Amino acid sequence: MERELNSQLKQIQTNIKQNLINNNLQPTPENMIKYTAQTILNIENESLIPHLYSVIFVYKDFIKFNEVLNNLIMKHINSVYQDKVLRLVKILNNNDNHSYLLFKSLLEIFYDSDNPKIKNLLDSFKLKEDYAKNISDDLEFIKFYKLFFDELIEKVDFKERLISLNSRSHYILLLKYTKYVIDGPEINKQTLHENDINSLFSMNSIKTKKEKNLDEKIYELNYVINLILRNKENTKYGSDMLRIINEILQFNNIHFLKTKVHIIEITKEFKDLLNEILTNRETEFMFVQKFFAINKAFIIPNYISIVRNITSEKILQQIAASVDIEILSQIIKLDMNLVRFSTNNDISVFLNLYEQDNKMINIMPNFLDYCTDHSNALDNFYNFICMKLESDFFIVCTTLRNILRSHELNLKKELILTKMIPKETSERIIREFTKDEIFDLIIKNYQNSAVVNDLLFIISKYLKEEHSFDLENYDKINLFKFYIPNLKINLEIISKVLEECRTKSDNQKKFYEILYYLEKYNKININICSELFALDMVNNLQNNSLKWRIRYLFLRQKKGCCQKLDFCRINFINNLIISFYQGNKTCKEVCENILEELMRNSEYKNFIIRFIRENIENNDINLRCGSLQAYEYILRNNTEDLHIENLKEVYEYLFKIYKNINALIIIRLLTNYVLYTEGIINEGIGDIIEYYIDSKKKKYRKDIKYLIGLILSKKCFSLSRKVKQYYKFKIKTENEEIIIKKKQ
Repeated sequence: MERELNSQLKQIQTNIKQNLINNNLQPTPENMIKYTAQTILNIENESLIPHLYSVIFVYKDFIKFNEVLNNLIMKHINSVYQDKVLRLVKILNNNDNHSYLLFKSLLEIFYDSDNPKIKNLLDSFKLKEDYAKNISDDLEFIKFYKLFFDELIEKVDFKERLISLNSRSHYILLLKYTKYVIDGPEINKQTLHENDINSLFSMNSIKTKKEKNLDEKIYELNYVINLILRNKENTKYGSDMLRIINEILQFNNIHFLKTKVHIIEITKEFKDLLNEILTNRETEFMFVQKFFAINKAFIIPNYISIVRNITSEKILQQIAASVDIEILSQIIKLDMNLVRFSTNNDISVFLNLYEQDNKMINIMPNFLDYCTDHSNALDNFYNFICMKLESDFFIVCTTLRNILRSHELNLKKELILTKMIPKETSERIIREFTKDEIFDLIIKNYQNSAVVNDLLFIISKYLKEEHSFDLENYDKINLFKFYIPNLKINLEIISKVLEECRTKSDNQKKFYEILYYLEKYNKININICSELFALDMVNNLQNNSLKWRIRYLFLRQKKGCCQKLDFCRINFINNLIISFYQGNKTCKEVCENILEELMRNSEYKNFIIRFIRENIENNDINLRCGSLQAYEYILRNNTEDLHIENLKEVYEYLFKIYKNINALIIIRLLTNYVLYTEGIINEGIGDIIEYYIDSKKKKYRKDIKYLIGLILSKKCFSLSRKVKQYYKFKIKTENEEIIIKKKQ
């Protein structure tokens, strides 16, 4: 059946028909195809070739293999007309015209080119079974079989050709077969019928099939192992051997964990082969690594002899992380590098290792994370900790923090550990390392760090005795916060803290921090909101105190501070917004985290957006700039919460204030408008950019260029030549060398 052609193709078709008639040939579809193909082979004007192919495809139902088509396919298979040829071959195969000669030719081309398009074409031929049976050369057979494994596995036997494993193709085929035995044939979901699906979900049929297949799997996997052992002298293919062995051992190990029965026997001959492969430098590291990952639960006792011969530090580290260190230390000599990733070890093991090498103290924090105490070495270790605390302060503190945190977690949750820890052991370890003596020693040698602070707060929860502290001792005032969880706080202490927060001094920041921890540990049982928002308190507030003040106020808000909720809320939001502008980098990060949490609360979200919008035009420069910065954060992270009218109003307001406000605030706002909004920004933005180019050329160069780049990439509108030149013109700075591009 012919399809309709356009006028140009119709004319070409008419010309071909006329030529056939002139040569006393009937213009049958077969003759039209043959004559057109011959014309393509001989034509000099290549521009006509695509049209001539189109004429051939008109008669696709009549296309049959012949010598002319074969020559055409071979000529164009690797040319610009490859797609035309591929289509031609597919039509031949769809017409059940599978040519043995053509298949062989295409196969040779694929072997040379490894072209996936040709492989897809080869897949469409239906003569692979016969072709495989007629291959006499064993290596060619293996090469062909692995290429079409899924199609041939159930039809053609390959085992008699696989006796001698002397090429990579042999091992690749054996790997495919191993995976096939373990996983079974792949199911093509598109060909499943209703009955197939029903059988898949029939429990009885699944069990029957599973029991039947298990014996076959055991037999076939042992065949694969024995075949590899018969060819063990070919160690140059060690990586390929190991890939296959890994697949089998993984299946074997899973089966053993379920049934306590091995599928394959770990013989001495098998271990010797593994030892040779795993210690061979030419074996790919990733397969060695996978072997030990697969067998981490079976290294002891199955592969002790192999472990002794491993020299790779990375592999030994992996083994050390999987095997009981106490047992491993009896097999190989351990050094610090080997055990530094090992955790969940016994305290006694660490003490023994330390006796052999005192450098082991450096791996103590990780080594004793989730530690056990099967040998009752806790008292000795406690004395060791007290002795080493001064000389190795941070190592000891990190170790104690890890120990306490991990055992607290073990009491709260049912953890699955290599070496399980009884709840009683966790309680005993926590009691031992939260004594007053430890707390006092750490305070005595205190050095500020997040780890040390975490540790002191953990210990202070468990202290038995109430400690005293002199708030007048300003040299030690930064340590007072660690006493808070264990202290009885009276009105005098709270008054002292508030008085210091009200006073301009170097200690104001520290007392705001104390105020935060008093609130955190529920030590303030009176209403102090009026004090906090009093005029003298606000006027004397120093910028470096902002972070702790805003953290305290937020904590009070979350708890519900007093009866004057609206008063406190407005003052809290006011403080938060101002802190965006006045605070340092750390303070701004705190403000952003608080704002992010508040924006998840629908009640607060609407209140904040309304508050910011009302104060963007406030006469107080701190409140105005803080509102703009907070708005920039919301625009960047919560654009969907801002109404289009609100976005337009703020955008238009920027044109009124950009000359009198910190340029970086405006630039970042405009950048986020470009990134996160549509249909709001206009060409007027170019005026602001030009102003900043003239007045802030160097200071904000990076930010200005980023904004220009966004506008150019989004093609929002055209920018002036001046702006474009500024964007392209680059100079050499101290940190980077940039080539200056000049117009040619």
